[in-house]
Amino acid sequence: MADDDERAAKAARAKAMLKKRQQKKTATSTGTPGVTSPIISPPPSRAFTPAPAEPADEEKRDLGDVFNVGKDEPDWLTGLPRAPSPPPPAAPVPAKSPPPPAPTSPPQNALPRRTSLTSPPQAGKEVVLQKQLSALQAENEALAADLARLKPLEAQARETENLLNESRTAARELEERVQRLQSENETLQHNQQQTISLLVSEKASLASELERLEGVENCTRFISRADLNVN
Repeated sequence: MADDDERAAKAARAKAMLKKRQQKKTATSTGTPGVTSPIISPPPSRAFTPAPAEPADEEKRDLGDVFNVGKDEPDWLTGLPRAPSPPPPAAPVPAKSPPPPAPTSPPQNALPRRTSLTSPPQAGKEVVLQKQLSALQAENEALAADLARLKPLEAQARETENLLNESRTAARELEERVQRLQSENETLQHNQQQTISLLVSEKASLASELERLEGVENCTRFISRADLNVN
């Protein structure tokens, strides 16, 4: 229980010392002269003078007591909240520049002259339109000449296309005729092959019949001779 009270007292003392040091740093960093001006002047040199030695020694002793932790005591500083960082110094306010001079308007008598320069007169517009019309007419005439020149070529191209179609038709007919002749030739060759086969078969049968007849004739002769010998 005494250890907890001692830790709490040390923590309170550490917080007080840290708060005091932060207040001193804030006071030294935000110190400004009494007279205000649009541009912030740098703080006086007295704000950066070191503090007396005695308070610093006292703070060191107090902090030494606070941070003097025994080996068996836990690190109680880890549980303390982080102290807020001091605010940054205020940025210097820039001096206001004088407003730009207002643009001067031209005199009233200059307006009709500028209008006369920007808008051409009516006669100028008619000249421009006449030029555009002449250019369009010339372009139409050139297109008509090109069309008249291309018309004979179009007729020639149509005639060439007709001739090409006729040639394609004739080639198709020739191809069909060649196919028909090939089919007839194949049929004729097949018939010839069949005729040759029939002739060969008939020749074989005739040869066999001839051999049979020769055998019969020989037998008849042999029998006739035998009969003559008997008589």
